Amino acid sequence: MSNVCTGVAGRRRLPLSVLCLAAALWALAPAAMAQAGGATSGNGQGPAAPVAPAASAPAAPASGGGGAKSSLPTNADVKDSIARGDTKPYECTYILPKGLEPGGPFCPGPKVASALTAKGGSVLTPENGDIVVVINAADYFAALKAMDGKPPRLSLNGLDMAAGARQDGWDQDAKFVRLRFGVTQGDVKGARDFWSSIYQRVGFGALTPLHVALGWEDNPNYFRAETDDGLSDELFVTSRTRMAIAAILGLAIVGGFLWALKGSDIFRIGRRLDTGDRQAYSFSRVQWGLWTTFAVAAAVFLWAVYGIFLPLSPTVLQLVGVSTLAATTSFFMDSSNSPVPEKSVNFWVDLLSGSNDTTAQAHRFQALAVNTVLLVGAIYEVYQHLGYPNFDSTWLAMLGISDAGQLAGKQLLEKQGTAQPGSLPVATLPPAPTGTAPPPPATPPALPPASLPPGPP
Repeated sequence: MSNVCTGVAGRRRLPLSVLCLAAALWALAPAAMAQAGGATSGNGQGPAAPVAPAASAPAAPASGGGGAKSSLPTNADVKDSIARGDTKPYECTYILPKGLEPGGPFCPGPKVASALTAKGGSVLTPENGDIVVVINAADYFAALKAMDGKPPRLSLNGLDMAAGARQDGWDQDAKFVRLRFGVTQGDVKGARDFWSSIYQRVGFGALTPLHVALGWEDNPNYFRAETDDGLSDELFVTSRTRMAIAAILGLAIVGGFLWALKGSDIFRIGRRLDTGDRQAYSFSRVQWGLWTTFAVAAAVFLWAVYGIFLPLSPTVLQLVGVSTLAATTSFFMDSSNSPVPEKSVNFWVDLLSGSNDTTAQAHRFQALAVNTVLLVGAIYEVYQHLGYPNFDSTWLAMLGISDAGQLAGKQLLEKQGTAQPGSLPVATLPPAPTGTAPPPPATPPALPPASLPPGPP
């Protein structure tokens, strides 16, 4: 370049000197642009599960002279590596407050990281804090291509979070890709198992190390840290204040249900009797109120713990649905054949006997036993795993069968207020006389015999 410029400049010095300067700038432009590209980012916030990064993969760098092969491995190599369970280290991970842009270097130093997390995001909770994973761009795009563009999934402490860790955004420079995941608590097995395992290990408010990995369904730990130290003291389930609020709200809802049982006629067969006595409890109404109260109390409790309203699990919907169907059927039965008004004895006797004096009924005992077992298990699931219960379908079928038996027994075996079709009417007898019977009538005096005329001589 310098020889050409010197030779040409001998004839036309000024114009060609300008041309030489332009040529030099043109030669330096690619290097300057490449250096500047190291500080630029991609599209920032992306969709929930973007696959667009694969389209913007940087060109494979050359490893030598002309004809050198790309440093990116082939799809077959990557697929075999994932199938074997091999791992690749990522550059770094850190926790970022929700709504705060990463900014700065892709892997911030301790001082920068502390500034990013100064607003309370250094501790991961279900409502506060996103996980940022920084990976070598060449490794990430090669794996993404080999997996046919399927977005990676986040794993925490060895558990695949699946839909419990949504990819909220990504960006890249010439060397690294930065992925951001929003971690929540949802009705997803991975998320439920993760938060419940943390709770069982350290309780509600204690901190515990966080181990982050990134991968796909076949190998959820494909990208992981080189060491197993994890992010120390970066995770807890909820604060003690939230836990206290959750307990107070849950107990308030349960207390309202108990007051309705004791102080009102909502869950009884009917209103008070003319004598002022309360009528007996209705099994179907009590069951209906019980599972409705459980669903509301569990939802409010978990909302106070996590700060978000979790979607109801299919089990909770089915429990409320079965109890509602049983209560509705009981209403139709009572409307067509009113039950005999019964004075309440006590809660348990009323549930076991119904309109049958104080004689316990087998069909009611079965329904009560199944409801009790499921209620104890549901409360244990909420407290132990901090999530809605998920019962096997056979137990829910058992509840439906026991309710069907209870309703059939109520119709066929218990006393009803009207005669059943086909029954003979009972004769109505006049009331028995009361008081002193009147004395028998006096015997009339005997009449003298009539005088007969004398007969003929």
